[in-house]
Amino acid sequence: MTWHTIHLATVDSTNDEARRQSIVRPGQPILVSADAQTGGRGRHGRAWSSPPGGAWFSIAWPMRGDPASYEPVPLLTGLAVIESLPDSLPLEIKWPNDVLLGERKVAGILCERHLPATLEAQQPPLVAPASWPPVLPDACSALIIGIGINANIDPAALDQPLRIPAASLRAALGHDIDVAALIDRVTRRLVARLSDFEAHGLTDADIAAIDRCLAWRGTAVSYERQGKLETGVITGIAADGALVLRCNGQRRTLCGGEVQRLAPQP
Repeated sequence: MTWHTIHLATVDSTNDEARRQSIVRPGQPILVSADAQTGGRGRHGRAWSSPPGGAWFSIAWPMRGDPASYEPVPLLTGLAVIESLPDSLPLEIKWPNDVLLGERKVAGILCERHLPATLEAQQPPLVAPASWPPVLPDACSALIIGIGINANIDPAALDQPLRIPAASLRAALGHDIDVAALIDRVTRRLVARLSDFEAHGLTDADIAAIDRCLAWRGTAVSYERQGKLETGVITGIAADGALVLRCNGQRRTLCGGEVQRLAPQP
């Protein structure tokens, strides 16, 4: 597998640059990293503060299967991040695309699809599969996987307000992180997981690994369903990567959207 790798001092968004690179290098895996982003973003277009000191990078991965089958990739990416960091850190996956250090966010993931030109205007985030048009595999189709890790930054210096308080690896470990080495470890681990996923799908071992580090298990959360705010208790991950909740004694799965932890009732 031949990779194209590019590192920039500053870029608007590594996701956007990876997408631009995938247009001129169709079918080739691409890694784009930057010291800082001026237009970093999270889900729903939310701003993602990306000052120097963080690990800001994106992978353009040529999709070899039905694009709709890649829905679990944010969870697999979260696993790759956790597997690349010290076991001593209390890391968890907040479904579907964040990594928490304790109760604070240390990494975020944004997966987007780059489709053939005829469907360029219809490129929603990966976590909204129900709205995707059907697309056949194409040499120009790429999954853009953006990863932001708060490595050597001061959480207090990040743009405010934050929906979830930020954490940093330097603050947790007491020393600076080699950002380039971290990006390399995460990329290698993610490539291994993506290759296995394309060959075997989301396996029982994958689901078990996600379950083991799933944040807020057994905790009451709120979520939006059909325009209505509902509540439930997280119980695990389904075979397709959906979140499983217990709602009024019934099992319910959540395929897209967000969950917010509810404050404990006295």
